[in-house]
Order: sequence, then C-alpha cells, then structure tokens
Amino acid sequence: MSEQKMHDALKRTVRHVVETMCFSEVAPTEQAWENADTIVTAVNFYGSRSGRLKLEVSSSAAWSLRDAFLGKREQEEAGDGSAGDVVGELGTMICGRFLSAVDPLANMSLGTPRKGHAGEPAAQGLRQGFVLDSGHLTASVQFDEE
Repeated sequence: MSEQKMHDALKRTVRHVVETMCFSEVAPTEQAWENADTIVTAVNFYGSRSGRLKLEVSSSAAWSLRDAFLGKREQEEAGDGSAGDVVGELGTMICGRFLSAVDPLANMSLGTPRKGHAGEPAAQGLRQGFVLDSGHLTASVQFDEE
C-alpha cells in the first residue's frame, strides 16, 4: 500500500473511532501539535509488520473524550488516570482498525497501551493532526525496518 493510501487510512480510522466511540467530531489538519499539556499513549504491534502507534491528546480533549466514552461527566481529580486510560483504549482501537485497513489479511497482535511523554516525533512514518471542539490530537504510526 502506498504511503498516501496509508495516510488516508489513518485519517479515516481516527475519525471513525473517535466519532463512533466518543460521539465527537474530528477534522484532519495539516498541523501536528507538540506541547507538554498532552496525554500520550503508545501501542506496539507485531506480526507481518511491526511498529508502534502513538496518540497524543491535549488534556482538555482527553477529559472531554473520557466523559463521552464513559457516558457521564465526572469531576476531574488530581492524579485521576481515567482520561489516560480512555486515551489508551482509543489508541488500541485506532491501531487495530488502522492495521486491518492497511492489510486486512495480516496476522497481527497488539501490545498493551503504554502511557508516555510526547517526546520527539517519529523521524519517519505517518503523522496526522486533528482538531476537536475541545482541543486536538495527533496520531503517528512508525513501522520498524524489516
């Protein structure tokens, strides 16, 4: 699959998962944000293709997505990891759906989502920013060298 088709699949996948699971509209944008006020998750994948998907979500968007995902509004509590847990779940769903779109017949497995820090963007691979009403998110996919 060409890089452009994979990039289009990443856009469609993020939009589908966020709109379906969190009832939130997302719009792709040329900008990919990098700042310290984000919740980050990474999901490794293994099989015929190996690599990782990283999801960086602004804190305001993460709390809004958490509320929509859980179907209720809760008070933010210091140290409450529920927004990070929801970002991890979304990362896993996005990763699995993206890989299925890229190669529907591949035998793949996903690792457990890992919370992390934004750090440096992937030197190579796919990277796409999205705007939500409550903030922004950036999804990136990096494939390991074969």
